Amino acid sequence: MSSLTTRNFSLPAREFNGQSIQAMVLTSGEKGAEGFLSFFADMISNANSREAYRRAWCRLDTWCQPVNSVELSTVRPLHLAAYIEVLSEKLSAASVKQHRAALSKCFDFLVIRQIPFSNPVSNFVGPKLNCHKGKTPTLTDEEFLNLIDSIPDNTLIDFRDRAFHPLLYKLGR
Repeated sequence: MSSLTTRNFSLPAREFNGQSIQAMVLTSGEKGAEGFLSFFADMISNANSREAYRRAWCRLDTWCQPVNSVELSTVRPLHLAAYIEVLSEKLSAASVKQHRAALSKCFDFLVIRQIPFSNPVSNFVGPKLNCHKGKTPTLTDEEFLNLIDSIPDNTLIDFRDRAFHPLLYKLGR
């Protein structure tokens, strides 16, 4: 059996679904490890979400080792704010928001089980995700006029379509 080594001690590594449990969880005692595993087993049914949450926790655990915050109860908002700041330099805003959401949801679950006393993630917001340009292309005025001119005007249905398209165009803007 391998071991997880932290600054002052070494613990046997435990696994959950073939993945090792982070040192931060192992040093939090039986109650901490059980709560952590319960969150992943009970609250996240989607395997892809579970993997994304696990990656977020692995990154946090790796980052927390040098700053001596190795127990769930010793993680403070200042630690998480610094962690998110460092993460913002490496990942996109969407990825940072996903990491923050994963940590916040897990800490919320652990607070209910009284492992940490409060959620250190809830005290700050992550980076803003600016998405000004949508993915749906819009027509220019010239393209729209060409579209209207391409509709024939032979039947009553054609006249209806010629009248209806400008209405839809204005409502869509």
